[in-house]
Amino acid sequence: MKKQLLSFILLTSCLTTSVYADEPNNIYRVGAIALWGSELYQGEGSETRLLPALYLKSGRWEFNFKELKYHLIDTEQFSLAPLLSFDLNGYDADDSPALAGMEDRDFSIGLGLAAKVKLGLFDIDASVQQDIANNSDGLTADLSLGMTRPVTKQLIAGFKVGAAYQDSDYSNYYYGVQSNEVRESRPAYELDNTINPYAQLNAIYRLNKSWSLNTAIIYTQLDSEIEDSPIVEHGNETTFLLGITYQGFF
Repeated sequence: MKKQLLSFILLTSCLTTSVYADEPNNIYRVGAIALWGSELYQGEGSETRLLPALYLKSGRWEFNFKELKYHLIDTEQFSLAPLLSFDLNGYDADDSPALAGMEDRDFSIGLGLAAKVKLGLFDIDASVQQDIANNSDGLTADLSLGMTRPVTKQLIAGFKVGAAYQDSDYSNYYYGVQSNEVRESRPAYELDNTINPYAQLNAIYRLNKSWSLNTAIIYTQLDSEIEDSPIVEHGNETTFLLGITYQGFF
């Protein structure tokens, strides 16, 4: 069973949030993250997952278990980076009786470009990527506005609002029903391009110089075309995260 993409976006954003005002370029974070949330597809229900947390930044390179970036431009006001990402969306047909007869949907590998612009207190993040794994063969993009600020010496809090775009190839691969997958209770279903707006709140509490507690919640409103798919159970997703990470420098 594969967790949905936006939960990993949430996890990534928590790991990459700066804990110190003037962090060096060579930094790593390791730890564990627990995720609670309902699964997207019919019959999968809700689930709790314990996942490893891993983040590394060395010079212009930035890595976590979801993506790898190389920053061509990396200043306080603007960054631009090619990226290679692992889109962990998808499902196995035996995840649920409601998916019986469907072909497995595998994860995608995206190649694209990411940019960040700082406007005063706010950060604008944008990315676009194309699947190169010959699974969905789809194009995805994300645009968000966020802010992260210290509340006390130990507590950092932030928010983000944005939207994730998925073209028709991507949408049909993960949410559509092909003619050979039709059943009496599952008609063929085809989607156009989809847009999923989301909102996120997150906080980091510094226990000491090295250890931090991380918590976040993200709400995603799925596009009506995804919501109407016969294999999709919910029209929205809410995921809660709680974790602990160790931060070091090298």
